[in-house]
Amino acid sequence: MKQLPKLFLLVMATLSVPATSECAVLSSSSPSGDYSNLICPNLNIVAGNSYLQGSDLSFSDFSNSSIVAGISAFQGTTFEGANLSNSILGGGMSAFQLSIFDSANLSGATLFGGESAFQYWKINSTNFAGSDLSGVPAWALSSSFFDPILGPYSEDTPPMFSSTTQFPSGFNPTNAGWTLVPEASSMMLVVAGLLSLLTKRRRH
Repeated sequence: MKQLPKLFLLVMATLSVPATSECAVLSSSSPSGDYSNLICPNLNIVAGNSYLQGSDLSFSDFSNSSIVAGISAFQGTTFEGANLSNSILGGGMSAFQLSIFDSANLSGATLFGGESAFQYWKINSTNFAGSDLSGVPAWALSSSFFDPILGPYSEDTPPMFSSTTQFPSGFNPTNAGWTLVPEASSMMLVVAGLLSLLTKRRRH
């Protein structure tokens, strides 16, 4: 019998991890805190104002989820290395300000926010292939940080987008220094993101 490639086995191992009772810690009334490394796909949360401000959601799997909150939600929240592919993530006015999405997988995700949402968020090497960012204010996208030192428009670790990524009127990702990836490479980005997530989990 022909052996399956190791890359395929690693990806399938990551995809087949079942959700556990640990996901019960996340609800519409959860306080801010450490929620890193959770395996909680398919969540459906509608929360209020200031939800999970300053929380750590890094390296968690919230794929295929819908997480929507109110004013000032997710301010300073860390989503580093998280899997948010095909999810809906939204908030009210001032939501997601100074949030961190470095190396997160947001392929196929839909993001939206109210006035001044997503201001000065960090998106180093973030995967936005096939995402809908039309609900993010154009000026907020322009204020994003690709590098903690060099600030906006640093081309050291730019986010990635594909030809199907949707942007708000007035924002040009190429002029902003984002990296266009061929549509055929989008799946490889997902695979790379899963492997990166698996590797980082083993280190924690």
